[in-house]
Amino acid sequence: MNSSKSLSSVKTCSEDKWAASTVTSGTETSIQKDIRFSEVALVDRDDVVRCIEHRSRAFQGWRPDLHIERLRTQRYGVGGHYKHHYDWSGGSREADRVSTFMVYVDADCEGGGTEFPRIKMPNVEKGRWCEFLEYEKNGPEGGNGNDFGVTFKPIKGNAVFWENLGPDGRGYEQTFHAGLPVLRGEKVGLNIWSWGPARRT
Repeated sequence: MNSSKSLSSVKTCSEDKWAASTVTSGTETSIQKDIRFSEVALVDRDDVVRCIEHRSRAFQGWRPDLHIERLRTQRYGVGGHYKHHYDWSGGSREADRVSTFMVYVDADCEGGGTEFPRIKMPNVEKGRWCEFLEYEKNGPEGGNGNDFGVTFKPIKGNAVFWENLGPDGRGYEQTFHAGLPVLRGEKVGLNIWSWGPARRT
């Protein structure tokens, strides 16, 4: 399946479903624009979406009992952001979001990067990574292996994947991340969250 056509289809299917994004704390769900300022759409499970789900599971073929959460798109206009948070909750000993894909469906914007402040900048030459990572705050030579803070640029068609839980079922603290404010234009992301056994002791 053509990835560009898949992204266009997902975005088109979202157009009449946008609603203000919410924040959940415990059992309470509310709109808090100082924390999360965007719109969310629950995507219908058509053939394109089912294919994306299948590919997401196949990418993680080593995992048994994997369930893909219903896919959601997020739309961020100017000023849109999501403050630092985890995707895992730690609230259940049985299951949790074991992994995350953040797919950039559209990204005609400035700003809006996905920041991981607790991950070290790779110790590589700037030229190899500057297409994908923000290097400005790390100086002209990029990371030296000791600088904390990695920000992925929002580039249409790209995706970031990360593991949320360690082998003991505990959440990785390094996955603390944020959607930085969009300074110009619009960003649309697709969240693919995979659920599996947490196996917490």
